[in-house]
Amino acid sequence: GNVIENSVYKVTLDGNGDICSIVDKRDGRELVEKGKAVRLALFTHNPSYNWPAWEIIKSTMDAEPVPVSDNVEVTVAEAGPVRGALRVERTHGDSRFVQYVTLYEGGQSDRIDIRNEIDWQTTDALLKAEFPLSVSNPEAVYDLGVGSVARGNNTDIAYEVYAQQWADLTEEDGAYGVSVLNDSKYGWDKPSDNTLRLTLLHTPSTQGRYTYQSRQDFGHHIFTYSIVGHAGDFRTAGTVRKAEVLNQPLKAFFVGKHRGALGRTFSFAESLDGNVALRALKHAEDTDAYVVRFYETAGSGATDAKIRFASDIIMAKELNGNEDVKGNASFSGNELAFSISPYGMKTFMVKLKGYGKETSAVESVPVVLPYNAKAASYNAFRSDVNFDGKGNSFAAELLPEEIMYRGVRFVLQDGTVENAVKCNGDTVALPAGDYNRLYLLAASTLRDTESSFKVGDTVYETVVPYYSGFVGQWGHTGHTEAFLKSAGVAYVGTHRHSMIKNADLPYEFAYMFCIGLDIPEGATELVLPDDPDIVVFAASAADDKNNVVTPASDLLRVCLPEPEASASIGSRDNLLAGKPVVECTGQTGEGERAELATDGNPETKWCDVSGAKPKYITVDLGKDTGIKGWYVMTAGLESLDYIAKEYSLQVKADGQSEWKTVDTVYDNTDLETDRLLAEPVAARYVRLSVSKPDQSEGAAARIYEFKVY
Repeated sequence: GNVIENSVYKVTLDGNGDICSIVDKRDGRELVEKGKAVRLALFTHNPSYNWPAWEIIKSTMDAEPVPVSDNVEVTVAEAGPVRGALRVERTHGDSRFVQYVTLYEGGQSDRIDIRNEIDWQTTDALLKAEFPLSVSNPEAVYDLGVGSVARGNNTDIAYEVYAQQWADLTEEDGAYGVSVLNDSKYGWDKPSDNTLRLTLLHTPSTQGRYTYQSRQDFGHHIFTYSIVGHAGDFRTAGTVRKAEVLNQPLKAFFVGKHRGALGRTFSFAESLDGNVALRALKHAEDTDAYVVRFYETAGSGATDAKIRFASDIIMAKELNGNEDVKGNASFSGNELAFSISPYGMKTFMVKLKGYGKETSAVESVPVVLPYNAKAASYNAFRSDVNFDGKGNSFAAELLPEEIMYRGVRFVLQDGTVENAVKCNGDTVALPAGDYNRLYLLAASTLRDTESSFKVGDTVYETVVPYYSGFVGQWGHTGHTEAFLKSAGVAYVGTHRHSMIKNADLPYEFAYMFCIGLDIPEGATELVLPDDPDIVVFAASAADDKNNVVTPASDLLRVCLPEPEASASIGSRDNLLAGKPVVECTGQTGEGERAELATDGNPETKWCDVSGAKPKYITVDLGKDTGIKGWYVMTAGLESLDYIAKEYSLQVKADGQSEWKTVDTVYDNTDLETDRLLAEPVAARYVRLSVSKPDQSEGAAARIYEFKVY
């Protein structure tokens, strides 16, 4: 049916799937205004022409919203002893809405969750969650993150206001109230004494400027808002803590069965006063102490606070916001004591005595690698290294001698020598010893790539991410694709070097990723992939009992997809090597003849200054041969203008008379291009056809290397 119930609430849905009744069983109160419903409220005209991304016009919110009520289907999603949920699915136009109305037993029994999964494709629209309540007050209280503020109903100049994790409406006599919590939305309005509205999605119609923002918020969204009825005000209800629990849910992990050293419960730090919250915890910048920050959540009076740590305090200092020492702090045993004002903040540095049950450190040793390439260049020698085939390299002055990642030590080679392995199926000896894990610092120079590493007799399939670009980004329809890579980022450089421009490339990040593999018993060798796009910078064998824990739930709650990785291209032996050039439109003498484009020597070139359009060379493979990709190195090291701007790969099978263009590079600015064909082809004759020989579309084609594989 359309009713869900626990020990605290009875919740009823109407025919649209909206919540028309919430009865608080503790005192028999109805939380929803009679004749109304807690619902999704859709405003179907949302013009915003000046600053559309963030500005909502008052007339939009003054209009009457429509319900989301097409194709409604209500089903039971869960009916367990500690949690039950109703699933409500519906549509509006091209948008699809799924809500889970959830009740709990136990610690969160007084919280009603509404989890939303929305595929949003509606233009010129504003979506809000509307809460018409039975409690009434001309003012509501809104969370500021470190404090709260009371605000009145909407006015002509203050009608969309911000709040962090909650808003609360409590009756004027303070007897009863309702808190609305949320995990990721920040815009609110209050059209009347008894109604709160939370802004969910904003897709404006635009005019003249920022027109691309007329598709903002398109895509898939997951978020939760919650309803908590309570006696008294938000302080009595513990709303601040309840909102933190919603936003920081319990995290669970898988681990092998073992006897723990810390007992059944353990707390690193806890506040003994319910109104004083730990806001931040981190290592101190220059010592082995910790920096902790607290704030007072109730705003109702000064508080004498006590904080209990896991072990005795041996030093405590009060700091300011910049972490400068203000003076000594009071402590006794494992308790820190201080006074804090209403909504005040306090920061301390504490050094703790050893707990005596610390986790043993990871023991790791470097693996000797067959380094064969330079990945980094120093600032004065940026033009010396072409790491990625596009003329870019790591900034050597940023690289440390060692990288510690999750307790594993990696040793990097100096920036003046070969410091990377471009993989060619190499076999690497593993160090002798009782090591159970192998860790690699690796990246791909081409794209996120599926690859295989063999340890002993075991083959591990893994994704090696691209070494630059972004690890993740939000999506915007028609402009960017949303993604988030799950790989472990062990190193990030804030810029890289360009040999072509002889310049720094600021904010073009350069990464090394950590890849962990089990070492099977008796394994003595690692076989690297046969793919030079896969690069290994360092490797360590480890006796690691710590990094065997895997999460059982999401640690980062964003609904961004993992980007799709490409299959490994594998070995790229040049099929043109040693094969005859049977046609060419021209060449500049013997020193720049056509055969020098296929000789495997990146220091020789084919140059054609004839008037032919296009210019081309044709190679005879001798028989029909399978081709899956092609590579071209232009003359960008001579001059940026000498980079060929447009060229094509053409093929012809034995016995055919017509050339077929299988791939074309347009508007090229890269020193090298390495491309897979959409589909492999079989051909005897291969032609490189250069239609725009340089950036200014001049007459001279200059090609240093041409390969097919």
